[in-house]
Amino acid sequence: MSNKHPNQDQRFESWLQQAGQQYNEQVEPPEWDREAIIRRYGRAQQRPSWFMQSLIFASFALSCVAVSLAVVKDYKAGIDMMVAEQVEQQVNERLNVFEQQQKIRLAQHNKDLRSDFREQLSTSTTQLATYILATNREERKDDIQQLVEYVNDTREEDYSFYAQQLQRASAQSVIPMLEDE
Repeated sequence: MSNKHPNQDQRFESWLQQAGQQYNEQVEPPEWDREAIIRRYGRAQQRPSWFMQSLIFASFALSCVAVSLAVVKDYKAGIDMMVAEQVEQQVNERLNVFEQQQKIRLAQHNKDLRSDFREQLSTSTTQLATYILATNREERKDDIQQLVEYVNDTREEDYSFYAQQLQRASAQSVIPMLEDE
């Protein structure tokens, strides 16, 4: 900064020295009659009238009321804040307890549902297996019965066919025998 404006630096230093010299010089305060001022503006010691006394008392009483109201308001605000903090703390504690209870109940309910589901699944699986086995047995029984009927029908047809063949064969052999005679 001193390289940019050397003239300003010199002026500032000279001003600073002058101010320092003026400060070091002791300046005497002016002479004046202090008592005359007090006599002129000061009151003589008179006893205040009854109106002034009541006004003074009312002013004092209202000042006391204002101070007490301010103190009570501040005290009430402190109590309200303290009560609010305690209520918030109790609410948070109860919410935490409620949350833990709900988690426990939810876990127990989940466990019960899984147990019930497994039980129902096991029962359903057993019933399905029993049904399938019974159905298969009935189907196999029906299949065997149909097979037996088919074999019996085929046998009857075969017997009929062979009986006809035998009758034809015997009729044909009887006829040539008759012709030979």
